[in-house]
Amino acid sequence: MSIDKRLTSFVEEGLRSIEQFPKEIKKEIDYVIELRKSLISRFVSRCESPIEQLLAVRLIEAEEHLYRELSVLCEFKSLHIYAQKEVIANGRKYRLDFLIECVMDSKTYKFAIEADGHEFHEKTKEQAARDKARERNLMKDGHLIIRFTGSEIWRDVSKCVGEIIEIVQKKVGLDDYYQKLLEED
Repeated sequence: MSIDKRLTSFVEEGLRSIEQFPKEIKKEIDYVIELRKSLISRFVSRCESPIEQLLAVRLIEAEEHLYRELSVLCEFKSLHIYAQKEVIANGRKYRLDFLIECVMDSKTYKFAIEADGHEFHEKTKEQAARDKARERNLMKDGHLIIRFTGSEIWRDVSKCVGEIIEIVQKKVGLDDYYQKLLEED
């Protein structure tokens, strides 16, 4: 059975189980769903393009996943994902499609997530040079840049977000933490 069919089956089973709940519980579930939709819509509305919007929807899930995973580390302090975040890097102002900031002890990890639509990136030599200089300035300021083309996002947004999660986990040391636990057993 494909992942899509299993997910559909899982969702349908969960929705059928709602019918057994009292009216008050169903009402609370509906309220939480509407609140969640509102929060997602507000985050997505900050985005400038459809590929950013699609990525934004799934980054909300990624933030929750990463928060749960990182909370096992005693050094973990905070995790935030921002859409259309302005930053200063090497004395220049840039707006990132997304910024993930993770604070562990006294170290802040910064991940610049860029969704590159074909109409805005590297159509001319000047655009390419500007993009490369921007990337170098962000790197000098400590940002790890994670880029996806619009085609990659449209083709498999889940895969893109999975890669983001893997990169963040590896960079902040979660992989090392889990490896150490395995070695202790």
